[in-house]
Formats: sequence, structure tokens, C-alpha cells
Amino acid sequence: MKYCLPVYLTAALLFVACTDSYQHPLTSDLERLDSELAKMDEYVKAKDAKITTIEGMLASDDLTFEQRYGLYTQLYQEYVAYQFDKAKEILEAQEAIALYLDDRSMMNSAVVEKAMLFTTAGMFLEARELFERLDTASFDYRQKIAWYNARQKFLHD
Repeated sequence: MKYCLPVYLTAALLFVACTDSYQHPLTSDLERLDSELAKMDEYVKAKDAKITTIEGMLASDDLTFEQRYGLYTQLYQEYVAYQFDKAKEILEAQEAIALYLDDRSMMNSAVVEKAMLFTTAGMFLEARELFERLDTASFDYRQKIAWYNARQKFLHD
């Protein structure tokens, strides 16, 4: 019994010594993440600058409807993971252009993107309505891939 105390103290000291030098495997990843989070303001400024540039280009009166549709596509890519309401507005503007031009391909692309956006946002009833109104027989190869991806996400979620 008289030897138990020194054994316990030695074990406790070894435990403390080992835990001080132990570094969790995720420590370096967490440090990198903290470093990137500290740069958040820089990333927001860069995103806002891209958005402002594209919106400035859209303000031009010299654009054709096709050019405007393309710029809306770029703007949508900036907003899709950034601000839902603006992304939705952009897709609605694309639908309006497609309707005005009576361009089935443009309309299909905008509606598939909108269905994906609604699915991602958890708006499943709205997404289902969009899927039901699409005629996939008129899709080109790129649109079929986008439709399959959106539909897979919808069914998975």
C-alpha cells in the first residue's frame, strides 16, 4: 500500500506530460480554417466587386437579349450560394427573356436552374411543379445533364 501513492503520482504525471504534447490531427486544419475565416471581409468585398461589375454591364442599353441572358447567367452564379432572393429574381428575369424571345432552350435552362435552386432551399413543392412543367424531350445534351442532376438532388433530398 505504501508504494501505491508514488505509482499513482507517477502515472498522473506521465498522463499530464503526454496530454500536453498531444496534438489533435485536425488542429492544423482548424488553424487554416480560422485563418480563412479571418479573411471573410476580403472575400465579401471580392464577391461584391464581381456582382457590381456584372450589374454594371447589365445596365448598358446596347445589349441584345441573348447577351443580357448570358450576363444574368454569370450573375446567377455569383448569387446562387450567396443570396437566395436575388438568385431567384435573376432566374425569373431569364425566364422573361426566354418568353419574350420564344426560345425554348433558354426557358428550359432557366427552369431547370430554378428547380435546383428551390430544391436546395427546401422548397420541394415548388420544385416539383417546375419539374412537372418541363418537356425533357426538347432538352439538348447539356440541359439533360443539368436536369438529371437537379432531379437526383430533388429525389434524394
